[in-house]
Amino acid sequence: MRPSEKLLMDGGEKLSPKDTTRYRSVVGALQYLSLTRPDISFCVNRVCQFMSSPTSIHWAAVERILHYLHDTIDMGLCLIKFSTDLLSAFLDADWTGNPDDRRSTGGYAIFFGGNLISWSSKKQSMVSRSSTKAEYKVVADATAELIWIQVLLRELGISQA
Repeated sequence: MRPSEKLLMDGGEKLSPKDTTRYRSVVGALQYLSLTRPDISFCVNRVCQFMSSPTSIHWAAVERILHYLHDTIDMGLCLIKFSTDLLSAFLDADWTGNPDDRRSTGGYAIFFGGNLISWSSKKQSMVSRSSTKAEYKVVADATAELIWIQVLLRELGISQA
């Protein structure tokens, strides 16, 4: 899915009840798959927002995700030993990125050494009044996750830089 692509609630023709059920089933499977394929988490998040009333445009987006998965079947998470045990996070938010409700989508990726160990991409629960507030919300979410991971690593007896 192109990051600039904006899926709207009203775009396209409504799917039939049978196709709506199929849409929900496929998107549910994609949600499960995104646990091991973080590269699809953003676009799966986007198509999940239309589960109640999917349209032909939403289904086309799901088909593009499926084609991408078919072409990248050998991709996945690979954990390898690195010489550093640095815990780091990268994050971003789009301010009022959803044209239907003007809410922002924020996400982060947390690495231990060079291994991706935690990630999130989700629509924020409230409308931010500025891009700073949208970014601050993502910083707060990522910091909470980092603190939890630090405590977990300490309990496991793993030191970090």
